[in-house]
Amino acid sequence: MTMHTGEYDLALRLIIDSWQERPDARWLRASCSYAPAVDLLVTLTHPDVTLSLFALAESDSQQVEGLIGLVVGIGGGSRTAELESTAATVVAVHRAAMYTAIRMPKSSGATVSKTPFEKGVAEASYREKAVLLRHVTRSGRRADIVERAVRAAPASRVVSRRIVPGWADDAPWVTQGTEQRSATSKIGSVPRDQIGQGDAEHLGESQESSQRRVSRVAGA
Repeated sequence: MTMHTGEYDLALRLIIDSWQERPDARWLRASCSYAPAVDLLVTLTHPDVTLSLFALAESDSQQVEGLIGLVVGIGGGSRTAELESTAATVVAVHRAAMYTAIRMPKSSGATVSKTPFEKGVAEASYREKAVLLRHVTRSGRRADIVERAVRAAPASRVVSRRIVPGWADDAPWVTQGTEQRSATSKIGSVPRDQIGQGDAEHLGESQESSQRRVSRVAGA
C-alpha cells in the first residue's frame, strides 16, 4: 500500500464528505485533512474491519451505516448527503468485488474449481476498483446469493503486476464528485509525492489508536 494505490484517496474523500456542512469546511480540507484520513485509512485496511464492511452475508445497509459511523467518529464530521452517497457507493463496489473474488473460476474452462481466494481478491480488486478489498484475508460466512457469471482470473504474474500508481484514479467514488478531486492530489499545499518521513511517523502513531477501534468494530 502506498499513497498512490487508492486507499488514501478513498479515506480522504470520505473525511472531506463528512465535513461538507461545516462552515470551515474549505479551511479544514486545505489544512487538517491528512491526519484523520490516515487514521481512517489504518482502520479501514485492517482485515477484520474490511471484512465486516463488505462481507456478503451481512446486510449492505448495516455496512453503509458502519462505514459512516467510522468516518464521523474518526474525522469529527457529521452525517451528510455526500457522505451517505459515497459510503453507499463504496459498499456496493466492494460487495460486487467480493462476489467476483469468491466465484472466480480457476481457469476459463473450469466449471467447478475456483481460483485461490487470495488471487481472486487481487484480481477482483483490480476489475472493480475496490481498493480496500486487497486487505481482506478470508471470505467470511457463506451467503445465499443469486449466482452470476464471473470471468476466470488471468495468470498469477498478470494479477500481481496490475496494482500500479493511478490504477484506481477513476474509481466510482472519485468520478461521482469532480469538484473535490483536487483535494486528493495534495495534502494541505504539499503534493502527495513529496510526502515522506512525516507520513511514516504518523502512520506508525495511528496503528496503536486504530487497534482499539478495530477491536470495537470486530466485536460488535
